Amino acid sequence: MKIKSLYVNKYKALKEFRINFNEDVSVIIGENGTGKTSILELIYNTFIENETFFKDEDGFSKSIIKMRLTDDEIKELNDLKQDNKRNKIFSLEVNKGLDNEFKFIGLPNFKTLNNKRIHSSLVYSKAEVNYKKQKIEAPIKPNDLKEFATIISEDENNKLNLKQYIINEHYKDLEDLSIGNKPFRIDRFRKLYNSFFKEKKFIGVKDFEPVFRVEATGEVHSADQLSAGEKQIFFRGGALLQLNLQNSIILIDEPELSLHPEWQQNILDFYRNIGNNNQIIIATHSPHIVSSCKKEEIRVLIKEEGIVKVEENIEETYGWTVEQLLLSVFQLDSVRNPEVQNRLDRFKELYINNSNLNEKEKTEMNSLKRELEKYLDPEDPSLSLVNLDKNSNKLEALINQLKSNKNNNVLEM
Repeated sequence: MKIKSLYVNKYKALKEFRINFNEDVSVIIGENGTGKTSILELIYNTFIENETFFKDEDGFSKSIIKMRLTDDEIKELNDLKQDNKRNKIFSLEVNKGLDNEFKFIGLPNFKTLNNKRIHSSLVYSKAEVNYKKQKIEAPIKPNDLKEFATIISEDENNKLNLKQYIINEHYKDLEDLSIGNKPFRIDRFRKLYNSFFKEKKFIGVKDFEPVFRVEATGEVHSADQLSAGEKQIFFRGGALLQLNLQNSIILIDEPELSLHPEWQQNILDFYRNIGNNNQIIIATHSPHIVSSCKKEEIRVLIKEEGIVKVEENIEETYGWTVEQLLLSVFQLDSVRNPEVQNRLDRFKELYINNSNLNEKEKTEMNSLKRELEKYLDPEDPSLSLVNLDKNSNKLEALINQLKSNKNNNVLEM
C-alpha cells in the first residue's frame, strides 16, 4: 500500500493544498514556512486517526489521503466501491463536524480489516538534535515497536530500545552459534552501517554495548562515543532496520542533520537499502540530497501571495552541482556571502560605466578591486574583469556581456 496523494483544506501554512507522491521516493524541499514538516505530520496523524492532534490545531478542517493498492490488498478491502477497486485507489477522509466530532470516511478501521492487517507499517522519523549516553547493565527484553504506526524521535525510550534490541539479537546469535547454526541477526546491522561508514566499522556487542572499531588505529568504542552525525545514522537508521520494514511507508524529516556533505550525498541510498519495496517521503533543506535524486522524485514547495503550492516544472536535478541546485531549484539569489556579492555587483556596475565615473567613484572601484582580489580565488570567473588587459578583445566582450546581463547579475565564462 502506497500513498498516492495528500489534500488538505487548511492546516498551518497549507490551504487548499495538494501534493502527489511517487511509489518509491519523494523528496520535499522548500523555504522555511512552506509546510514540509506539516505534510509529514498530517500523513502520520491522519493514518493513526489522532483526533487529539487535529483538535489541538486551530483552523484544521479536512485532509484526504489517497492510496495505491496492490491486487491482494484490494481483495481484502471488499467494502470499497467498484470504481475505486478498478483504479486501485481509495480515500481516507477526515472531516471535522460542527459538533467538534471527527468522522473517518471510506474505511472504518484503517489498521485492520476482518482482523487482518492490510499494511505492514507506517514510520515517522522526526528531526533529531541530540543523543544522550545510556548505559545498559544487562540484556533485557526490548519493548515491542512493531505496531502499525511508530514515531522515531529523540525520546529516550526509543534510543534505549534500539540498544536493547541489538544486544538481544547479539545473544540470540551466540545461542545459534553454540548449536552449530549460522548467526545472521547482527549481520544485517553490520552490513547497513559498514556500507555507510568508511573510517570505522560496527563490529557487534561488547559488555552490553554496541561497539565500533576505528579502522586506522584499531581503537574500539561504544555507540555513545560516536560523533553527532554518526549517531544520527546509528539511531535513526538502526531504529528503522529494527522494525524489519517491508512494503511500508517511511516519513523522514531532515535526514541531513549533523551530516558532512559527503554523507548527505549518500544518505538517500542508505535509507533506500532499509527493507524492501518501501515508500520513502523525505523533507529536507539539503542540495546534496537533491543532487542524488531524479527530477521526478523532487517536490518543490513555493509560496506565492501567501499560498503554498507544488512547483510542477523543475529542471533535471540528478548529478547537478550544489551551486546549480542552489541557484535554480532552491532559488537563491547568489551562492556567495551576501556582503561579498553586493560588493562584486557594485564593482561590476562601476566597471561598466568606467569612462563616466567621477574621481570618488573611481576611488571606490579601485578599492573594491583590491578587496575582491584579496578575498576571491584568482581563478574565480567574476575576477576576469579585474585581471584582463585593458586593451584585450576579451575585455570588450565581457563588458558587453555584463551590460546585457546587468539586471540578472550574471557573468558567464
